Amino acid sequence: MTVDGAFFLANLTKIAEGGYVPLILAVTVYGVMWIWHRGAVAVSMRMHEALISGPEFMAKAAADNVPRVPGTAVFPTRTERDTPPVMIWHVKHNRALHEHLFVLRVEILSVPWGRSSQPALDR
Repeated sequence: MTVDGAFFLANLTKIAEGGYVPLILAVTVYGVMWIWHRGAVAVSMRMHEALISGPEFMAKAAADNVPRVPGTAVFPTRTERDTPPVMIWHVKHNRALHEHLFVLRVEILSVPWGRSSQPALDR
C-alpha cells in the first residue's frame, strides 16, 4: 500500500499538466460501460416478464389460426423452458409459423473454455 500510495501522490502533480485527459477518457468509457450494463439488465428483466411457456404459445397460435408454412425454422434462445422471444416476434410480424420448429438454447459461459456436452469429432 505504501508503494502504491507514493506512486499515486507522485502522479497527482501531472494532472494539471495534461494528465486529466486520460482520466476524462477513462471516466467516459466507464460511464458508457455502466450504462450499457444497466440497460442490458433492464432489457433482460423485461423480456423474462413477458415469456410464456411453449405449450401455451402453441395453443394460442392454434386458437389464433396462425397458418403453418412449409419449411424449418431455427430459433436461438437463452431461456430454458419458455418460448424464445424471437419466435413470438416472428409470429407477430410474419403472421405465420413454419411446420418444423427447432429451438436452439444458447448458453454463454463466463469462462474462456467450457466442457462440451458432445464428444469431439475425429478429424
